[in-house]
Amino acid sequence: MSKVKIGSAWPLGSSITPHGVNFSVAAPNASSLELLLFNNESDDYPNETITLNKKNRSGDYWHVEIE
Repeated sequence: MSKVKIGSAWPLGSSITPHGVNFSVAAPNASSLELLLFNNESDDYPNETITLNKKNRSGDYWHVEIE
C-alpha cells in the first residue's frame, strides 16, 4: 500500500514531487473522487484504489500525493 498525503491543488494533473507524485484534478461538481493505481497499462483492475475525502479538496480541485 502506498503512503498517502493530502497533496496540493497546483499544478493540475500529475507531477513529480520530492516525496512521490502529486495528483490534482478539477472536478467542481464531484462529491467524491477515487484515484485508481494500476501496475501495468494493460491491467483490467487497479492494484490500489485511494478514496479522496474533504481534506483532499480545495475549492473545485481534488488532490493527493502518493509516495
